[in-house]
Amino acid sequence: MQNTFSDLELIQTTDQSFTFYSPQFKDRYHSTHGAVTEALHIFIDAGLQKMPQNLQKIRILEIGFGSGLNAFLTGLAAEAAQLKIEYTGIEKYPLDPELAKSGYPRQFSEKQNVDFFNHLHDSEWETPQKISDAITLTKQSRCLVNDDITGTYDLIYFDAFSPSKQPDMWTESILKKVTSCLREGGLFVTYSAKSQVRRDLQSLGLDVKKYPGPPGKREFMTGHKIDGKVRSSHE
Repeated sequence: MQNTFSDLELIQTTDQSFTFYSPQFKDRYHSTHGAVTEALHIFIDAGLQKMPQNLQKIRILEIGFGSGLNAFLTGLAAEAAQLKIEYTGIEKYPLDPELAKSGYPRQFSEKQNVDFFNHLHDSEWETPQKISDAITLTKQSRCLVNDDITGTYDLIYFDAFSPSKQPDMWTESILKKVTSCLREGGLFVTYSAKSQVRRDLQSLGLDVKKYPGPPGKREFMTGHKIDGKVRSSHE
């Protein structure tokens, strides 16, 4: 699986973790105010930690697998809480594994964490891979504008590039395709707090709430799927 972005720039963020800058999209994979801080605040604390405790297995879909940071932090949290995770990451532009590994958050210095991060990126695409006792990962190279999503999920991390940089990933039709895979009562989490995204999610049957964001970001959104039907605002 080759890296489409041949000139990504590695950037150290203010919490000493790393992110990448894409000249193609003129956007960063995570916040320069702290990549790990942002991912923990939004996707782990407001996402994974909000899952019902009675779930024997949590099915997670990530839109924008990117550097693998969200999957890495999810795996660490799952191991600590003795959770079982089936994790599907969709990425149109997969990173070369060696490039991705250069973004390892070095504050997690234990060897088993380094090995776990490397295993995320060395694992095969398009087939389930057991990364640890806690997490089974399926990485899929897909273009959601043209390709469908399979499966049903308890939790969705929506982590595409920003609406201003990658607007085709934030249309109502894409959001409908993604939220259609969310089980009733499931949770959708995104770093965006854009008003149009909020209105589209509400029109699709999600109960949307805004929360204070991590450093450098005022707000972000989550949405619970409140009924079994995903609607269109044009219906």
